[in-house]
Amino acid sequence: MKTMKTMKTMKTIKLMSILAMLFVVVLVSCDPGVDTLESAEAILAEESQSNNAQSRHNTIDLGLAESFAILSKSGITNVFPSAITGDVGTSPITGAALLLTCNEVNGDIYTVTAAGPLPCNINNPGLLTPTVLAMEAAYTEAAGRPRTADLNLGAGVIGGQTLSPGVYKWNSTLVISSDITLDAGGDSAITWIFQVAGTFNMSSAAKINLINGAQAENIFWQVSGAVTLGTTSHFEGTLLGKTSIAVQTGATVNGRLLAQTAVTLQMNTVTLPESDPVDPSPSPALKPVDLGTARTYAILSKSGITNVFPSAIRGNVGTSPIAQTAITGFALTLDSSGEFATSTQVDGRIYAASAAAPTPAMLTTAVLDMQAAYVDAAGRTNPDVLNLGAGVIGGQTLATGVYKWASTLVIATDITLEGNADDVWIFQVAGTFNMSSAVKINLIGGAQASNIFWQVSGAVTLGTTSHFEGN
Repeated sequence: MKTMKTMKTMKTIKLMSILAMLFVVVLVSCDPGVDTLESAEAILAEESQSNNAQSRHNTIDLGLAESFAILSKSGITNVFPSAITGDVGTSPITGAALLLTCNEVNGDIYTVTAAGPLPCNINNPGLLTPTVLAMEAAYTEAAGRPRTADLNLGAGVIGGQTLSPGVYKWNSTLVISSDITLDAGGDSAITWIFQVAGTFNMSSAAKINLINGAQAENIFWQVSGAVTLGTTSHFEGTLLGKTSIAVQTGATVNGRLLAQTAVTLQMNTVTLPESDPVDPSPSPALKPVDLGTARTYAILSKSGITNVFPSAIRGNVGTSPIAQTAITGFALTLDSSGEFATSTQVDGRIYAASAAAPTPAMLTTAVLDMQAAYVDAAGRTNPDVLNLGAGVIGGQTLATGVYKWASTLVIATDITLEGNADDVWIFQVAGTFNMSSAVKINLIGGAQASNIFWQVSGAVTLGTTSHFEGN
C-alpha cells in the first residue's frame, strides 16, 4: 500500500529525474559528436520505464475493507452450504438481509442492527460505515488509474491468454470465456488492475490461474456493471463492483467480493487472500523515546486520577502538581513516612505532590521527563506511514516505524504489531485517539510494549474491554 509519503517521494524523484534529463540534454548538445535527439529519446524511454515500474507496484488501498471477504450495501443471499474465510458485512441494509449462517463463516459477521446470523452476529455500525466508505474509495481509486496495458483486449472476450501486469481497460463488457493466466515474472509485489465499463462475466468452469509469484492480494477488478461468476468457475483477486455480484453454483473465489449493491452465493467457497504486513521500511535503528524517570510509572497525571473499583495497577502511580486528594477510588493508605500511599488495587507506590519530601521534587522531575518524552515523540520527522486508513484502522499487521495521522485516529478492530524485541513503533496523532470496544492490540514476533509509543494531541478513549499495548 503506497502512503502519502511514498507518493510524495515518487513525485520528487520524478521531478529530479526530469531535471537531470534536461541537464544531460544541455550537456550533450554542447558536444558536436553526440546526437542530441537520440540521447534525449533514450533518456525519455528510461524515464518512462521507471514510471511504469512504479505504477506496476502501486496497489489499491482497501483501508478497513481489507479484512472483509464479502462486503455488501444491499444484502447477501446464499444457497447453503457456502464456506467463507474472512470477515463478512452488510451496511447500510439491516442484518436481516445477511443470509449466511455462523457455521459457514470463518471470520466475524458484522451488521448495523441486532438482526443477522445468531449467535455470531456483531452489531457494529461504527465499523461498517467507514468500511463501506473505504470500499467506495477503493473503487474510485481503481477506476481512476491511467491505462498502462491493452485497451479492449479481445474486443471484450478473452480466454487462453497469459497477461502481464498492468492496468487493462474495457470500454464495454468483459467475458472470460476460458482459462486465463496472470504471470508475475517472479515479482510477487506486481499489480494488475482491470477496469470494466460494463458487465463482467466468467463462463462456467473458466479459471484464473496465477504463476511465477502472482498474488491474489495484488489483483483488482473494478466493474461498473453487474458481475456473474459462472458455475464451478475459479476467480482470483478483489472484485470492486459498482452494482451486484452473483456467484453461481460451486464457483470459488480467492479474493474479495466488495459490492455496492447485493451479493448472491450458491454453495461457494470465498477465501480472503493472504496479505503482507504494512511495512513502512523505516530508517535503520529507530531509537525508542526516552521516558526518563517517568518510565517507573504505570500512570502519571498532572490533573488527577479517578477510578471505579476494582482496578489492578502494576507499577507506580503519581500526580503532580495536583495534590493526593485528586486521586480517587483507590482507598489510599498513607505510609508512615508520609512520602507515598498504598492501595490494594496498586502493586506499587502512589505518589502525589502533597506528600512529604523528597516526593514533590521527584514528581516534578518525572513530569518534566514525561513532557520531554511527548516532545521527543512528536518531533520525530519524516513519518514512514502517513494517515493510514484515512484515520480508521483495523485488521492490519504493522511493522516497525513512525506512523502519523494529521487528524483523529480510531482503531475499529484488532491490529497486530509484528517485530523483534528491539523494534520500535511511534504513533503520532494530531487529534483524538479512540479504541472501539473489545478491540485488541496484539504483539507478535517478540514485539515489546516498552518500545511502543503513542503521542496524542487530543483526548484518548480506550473502549470497554479493549486491550492496549504501549506507552
